[in-house]
Amino acid sequence: MAQTLLAFDAHPADPHIGFELGWDHAQHGVLPPPEQLHPNNPLFQGWRAGAACYAERTLGASRLAREWLQLRLHAWQRGLAFELSQVTPHYLGQLDVPLCPVTRQPIGAADASIDRVCDQAGYAAGNMVMMSRAANRAKGGCRWDEALVHAEQAKAAADQAREAVAHTRDGLQAARERRARLDETLDLIRARFGDDAIQRASLLDEPKALWVARTGSALEDDA
Repeated sequence: MAQTLLAFDAHPADPHIGFELGWDHAQHGVLPPPEQLHPNNPLFQGWRAGAACYAERTLGASRLAREWLQLRLHAWQRGLAFELSQVTPHYLGQLDVPLCPVTRQPIGAADASIDRVCDQAGYAAGNMVMMSRAANRAKGGCRWDEALVHAEQAKAAADQAREAVAHTRDGLQAARERRARLDETLDLIRARFGDDAIQRASLLDEPKALWVARTGSALEDDA
């Protein structure tokens, strides 16, 4: 790719890499993130130059191409090496796996995340793996065995939360059903003995109130 680099102001990341990254965004017809769109940003300058060059003749942006650009942006912002000769959108497609290598759980398209195996090295073929987002968050700067423990702890906490919600829901449903049965029982007592009997019947527990409604014995004896 031959182009004249524009004058860059001070920028925390390599300006030449940023310019090339912006150029590749334009080549794929992808607008850089909003925070990158200011005149002194080398990525924006590269995108603007590429957009002028390619106009409507872009390659299009597949899911893998977008992921590739995002990973390169992440690496550029953090000053990490990115091996362009081997790490391509096609290579990222070869990393697709049905199960997370950390949690051993299925990975859906929305849950997939690509990261480095060794955080001390850059983005290079052989140092990248697909995993679930939960495992990636748990991984942080940990070793893989530590990441597995964190991921399992996060899964256990999520399972406990779901069980607590289900238990609360079941308890509320049971309480509503008991209340409905008691209201039905009191309606039977009202129909049989009148409103005056309700005050006495409401002091009884549910089983006894139901027995009274069916037999009438206790209230008849009271009367």
